Amino acid sequence: MIPNFFGSDFGDEIDRYVVLTDKNNNEFKIRVEKINESIILTKGLTALQDFYDISLGAWFTLVFMGLGRF
Repeated sequence: MIPNFFGSDFGDEIDRYVVLTDKNNNEFKIRVEKINESIILTKGLTALQDFYDISLGAWFTLVFMGLGRF
């Protein structure tokens, strides 16, 4: 889940999908659910977890680049 303040500021720039790009230009297309001003990353997130072998308790930082790209 992305914090509500982000959704209130930039929610209109987020569509049904976002693209997460890492420093090596690997791209992950993630489905987004919007509930009120909350933005929740849903389908496709497991591909990111599998690629980086992420298990429970991991953190990652997203930087919004605009137009649904992080």
